[in-house]
Amino acid sequence: GARREANQRRALVLQKTSHSLSLPQLVKVPPDPPLPSDGAGPESPSGLPPDDLPLSPLSPPVSPSMARLTINPEERALYGKPTGDLIKLARDRAQIALRVARRSVEVKERNAAACDKAAAHVSASLDKRREQNEAMRSDLVRQQREAENMISIAEGHVERMRMAQCAFKLPGSDDAFQPSEAELKAADEKWDRLTETEAALGQLRDAKKVIDEDIRCKVAAIRIDESCKILRGTAVDARRADERDLYKMRSVSAPGSPLAHSHSGVFSNAAA
Repeated sequence: GARREANQRRALVLQKTSHSLSLPQLVKVPPDPPLPSDGAGPESPSGLPPDDLPLSPLSPPVSPSMARLTINPEERALYGKPTGDLIKLARDRAQIALRVARRSVEVKERNAAACDKAAAHVSASLDKRREQNEAMRSDLVRQQREAENMISIAEGHVERMRMAQCAFKLPGSDDAFQPSEAELKAADEKWDRLTETEAALGQLRDAKKVIDEDIRCKVAAIRIDESCKILRGTAVDARRADERDLYKMRSVSAPGSPLAHSHSGVFSNAAA
């Protein structure tokens, strides 16, 4: 009937355009609109396979390769199914989409609650560690002051002993008092104690340097904890170090142009 006439007209148009040099051979002539069928979806006119589905009569002519790209694989799979089955499939997929949406909302709320709980725990831990660091810093400051006082006392004692040593060794006149052997022995022991005192003074200074470094580290730890409490969530990069540094450019010191190479060679020869 009408379908046979449509196929005949389409074959006639294809025969006329096959010998034309003005039209490309890849152009597909749009067919006539298909006739409605009773209770079924779109059927293949003239037994065409799903890969060669006719396009809409309102669409411009396209090549077969472009036609295959424009046809959805899902539509090709559903080609020829009854309308009732299509409606049932659409209803089932809508129900699946609703379940996925509800599950997504539940997961999002659960993750948000877990993040809030973890943030509260981290904040409490940071506050506790801050108290510990403050107590340790106070103790280190006390030790620093004691070390400074001991160093000051030791420096004064060493200075007085050096002055006494210089005065004892000054050459006197002929009638000056000449120390006895016992006094000389006591002086030697005193000078030996001077050497020990100077060594102890050096140890005190080294200990003070260690205390100063500990205080600096504790202050830095307190500042880091404070910065962690106000850190934005988007500023945290969870990638590994090798993946995070891929975009960074490696700096090279070698010249990049032949002119620079020649200049560097001239300069190196001149320096040699």
